[in-house]
Amino acid sequence: MLLRVGVQARSVVDPHFQAQIASLLTEQDLVIGFSLSGRTKDTYDSLNIAKKNHAKILAITNYLLSPIAQLADIVLQTAIEEFLDGASLAGKISQLYLCDLLVQKYEVENDVNSVELRETVLRSILDKSLD
Repeated sequence: MLLRVGVQARSVVDPHFQAQIASLLTEQDLVIGFSLSGRTKDTYDSLNIAKKNHAKILAITNYLLSPIAQLADIVLQTAIEEFLDGASLAGKISQLYLCDLLVQKYEVENDVNSVELRETVLRSILDKSLD
């Protein structure tokens, strides 16, 4: 989503890669950590490494008092009950919705011409189809 508004970002789900990348971050970087419970050890560990390197931490979680939320500079709270249904579609959609709102706000605040960016990206992939 962030690429569509010109932000160079990447999603890293492997905890070993997360730790490696986090170890190279600086105060110029932002890390967005996702954990509905706010207690996922791998996510916490990677965010902690990033925090020690002075990166900004944005947590998206259900629980404001969770370890991940306490580590974060900013917390966006979701409200999906997942006690017996971890990793539900509703939980993922709630986090995805917050991401969409963040991208829209970034686009407005930074006067991003997203139509022009989408055209540029589309031109770069037009010849990727075999049809």
